[in-house]
Amino acid sequence: MAAMTKPLRKFNLSPNPFQNQTKIAWTIDQPGLVRLNIYDRSGRLVRTLIDKLLMKPETYTMNWDGKDNDNQALVPGVYFIRLETAQETRTLKTIHLR
Repeated sequence: MAAMTKPLRKFNLSPNPFQNQTKIAWTIDQPGLVRLNIYDRSGRLVRTLIDKLLMKPETYTMNWDGKDNDNQALVPGVYFIRLETAQETRTLKTIHLR
């Protein structure tokens, strides 16, 4: 049986912790739907950065400015960045400073 390759090769952010913004980077090996969401400590969705079909296997980057879906600044604290593909889900923890 051939080994299954994961479609998501890279998922990281910098800087962490951050004050004004953090850069999120990920690399996919195959096309597919990608969701990138930010959750607070209680698990509440506070921001959707991307929810779309990405057609090219490549590295993507997106900046998060510490704001919610209503463009309001979030309070300093711990947040979770969750990246979902059809085959895999990964979560990173970040600290937002003010």
